[in-house]
Amino acid sequence: TAADPYLIENGAQLAAATVAVKAVANNKYYFKLVKDIRLNDTTSANWKDTAKNWKWADVRFQGNFDGNGHTIDGLYYSGSQYRIGLFAYVGDSTIYNFKMTNAYIKDTNSETGLAFVAGQASAAVTFDKIYIDDTCYFEAPNTTGVAGIMGRCNGAVTITNSAVNATIIGKS
Repeated sequence: TAADPYLIENGAQLAAATVAVKAVANNKYYFKLVKDIRLNDTTSANWKDTAKNWKWADVRFQGNFDGNGHTIDGLYYSGSQYRIGLFAYVGDSTIYNFKMTNAYIKDTNSETGLAFVAGQASAAVTFDKIYIDDTCYFEAPNTTGVAGIMGRCNGAVTITNSAVNATIIGKS
């Protein structure tokens, strides 16, 4: 609930949250980070060689995700999917107050919704106080539906107090 959110303190719990959302779609969920999250160890120069792919279940997340001022580090994806990001698909949600570092996303799908935070957003979605730093990088075969915070949009989306300083490579 909003008064008693599910508290996330590591990558395994964040991954478990994706399973919960997929199991009972169309519910409102409330998540709150209580520690910095490391999805992959990014301390070595070749960290991407052994990184685990991150894939949020391709169901719509609805609810509230409070980053609580924490950092999500080491988001990695390499493949060919539709709607890629920390969240694949969001709607009727507020996602806010976190920093993302050392993210790498490479997608070969030319019809992608690709972003570090949400691959696609629909209905009313608010993104606030999100910072994507210059250690984040992604590449795609084109730049349609590719952006830092949200890839594709078909709804009323608001992005405030946020910044993207990432490298984005694609053909337009």
